Order: sequence, then C-alpha cells, then structure tokens
Amino acid sequence: RYLFQLRVVDDNGLAISQEQMVSREAIRNLFAWFAPFATFLSLNTPLWSAILQILVYSFIGLEFIFLLLLPDKRTVHDVVCHSRVVLD
Repeated sequence: RYLFQLRVVDDNGLAISQEQMVSREAIRNLFAWFAPFATFLSLNTPLWSAILQILVYSFIGLEFIFLLLLPDKRTVHDVVCHSRVVLD
C-alpha cells in the first residue's frame, strides 16, 4: 500500500479502526489460508476434493462478481468491513 500510495478508509473517508483492519485482512487472505488446508484434505478423500473445489471456485467467483458488478468497484472484504481503498 505504501509503495503505490494507497490508503484504506471507511465509508466516510476516515481511517478505519484496528478491529476493522484485522477483519478486513482476515477476509482478504482467507483464500491463501484455506488453500493449503484444502489441498491436504483433498489428497485423502475425493469427496472432500470435490466439495473444496466448489467452495474455492465459488469464493473466487464471488470476488469477481462483486468487483465487476458493483458500481464503486469494491470487493467482498471491502463491502463486509465497510472500507475502501483510495489514493493517498
């Protein structure tokens, strides 16, 4: 964020709280945290593999749907946490 001079603010343009930032980052990194666990589970059972593939593709699809269809181009983690990224 600092390299590209980006800032995360709330809906009113003010700095977000620590709690909002933690929940925003947790949701944003959910896919990266879930992928190794999903890979481990899918190695053992084909049923888990199919279920986890559906969940992963659904999450990625949901991110793109939010990003492409919302008028203000916000992603899932920004909508849930009432935040947005702006140029500093």
